[in-house]
Formats: sequence, C-alpha cells, structure tokens
Amino acid sequence: MVLVDNRPSVLEANEILQQIPATTIENIEIITNPSARFDPDGTSGIININTKKNQFDGAYGAVNLNGGLNEKYGGDFLINYRKNAYNLFLGGDYNKRSRPGSGREEYRVYRGDTTTFVNSDSESKRGRERFGFRGGIDWEIRKSDRLSLGFRYGDRSSRSGMDCGDCH
Repeated sequence: MVLVDNRPSVLEANEILQQIPATTIENIEIITNPSARFDPDGTSGIININTKKNQFDGAYGAVNLNGGLNEKYGGDFLINYRKNAYNLFLGGDYNKRSRPGSGREEYRVYRGDTTTFVNSDSESKRGRERFGFRGGIDWEIRKSDRLSLGFRYGDRSSRSGMDCGDCH
C-alpha cells in the first residue's frame, strides 16, 4: 500500500513514484508494522510519501513515452494544478505489448513398413493492451482536514492467436 501525506492515493504505486516530482518530496517512510487504522489485512507494509508543505501554486506535469521492437509501445501523462487550498490532477496511460513467435512441428506416423510425415510451420502473435484515465481534486479545509475525490477508469485486453503459415 502506498500513501501520499498519510492518505491512500487513487494512483497505482509505480505511477506515484514515477510522477511525483522529486523536488516536492520531503521524505519517504516505510511502515513495516502498520496499525489497524490502515486495514493491513494481506499487506506486508506501507510506504508513505510525505510531500513538502510549502508547495508552490501553479501547474506542472509529466509525460513518459516508451517503445520497443515488435509492437511494444506506450505512454502516460499527469497534469497537476495547485491553487491555494485546492489541488487538481488529471492523468492517462496507454500500453501495448505484443509477443510474436514462430514454430515448426514434424509428426511421423509409422504403420507397418509405411512412414507418413506431417510438417507444419506456424506463426503466433500474443499480446496485451491497456488504457486508463484518472483524476481528482483535493481541498485542504484546514491544516489537519482534507477532502479528496478521485476517479479511475480503464480497460485491458489480451489476445492469443496462431496462424498455420505453411501446413503440408
């Protein structure tokens, strides 16, 4: 479980660590024995990222792109706007990962003194695709009270297919 300023975040753990600017982090706490307040059932520990309290007003953002061979690409973004006691954020991500492959099989069937061969070549293409959007607003009512509202929407799919390229 990952918290930001002692509150659960709507962002996933790897997104939080990638997208919070290092200059806004005051310290990071590792809580190995969480209290019942955090409902630690099935959780081995908590990481709490404490941000600097005198953060600047204004906008900042981050964009990450990645790519590779065989249809492997994706990216994400996060835009944040802070004004007085309000903080708004909006983000999105998309990733596609394909894993092509090929194979060759040879079957031999023996019947008496006759041998029959069946050879086949195949191509396969497996992969995953996912996207998501997230956003939210924080309102710091008082120093010790904050109201947060957030959302996340997304979808993911996977495919597995094989084509017999040269069956004979």
